[in-house]
Amino acid sequence: MDAYAPTLFTAIDVSAAYNGRTILHNIRLTIRAGEMVALLGPNGAGKSSLMRICVGLLPPLTGRLALD
Repeated sequence: MDAYAPTLFTAIDVSAAYNGRTILHNIRLTIRAGEMVALLGPNGAGKSSLMRICVGLLPPLTGRLALD
């Protein structure tokens, strides 16, 4: 993929917690124009939690998100 393609989405050091228990630890993700991305992992790995953070349903404990 072109390293100079525009960045569409970035997650920087995102962490999340449920009931005081940290479930995501310092996630970093960059999606550039033209990329196809899949989020894979076993049950309980945090895939759905990361998606909830990305769409605003779960506030991140730390970190930040940037769109476009």
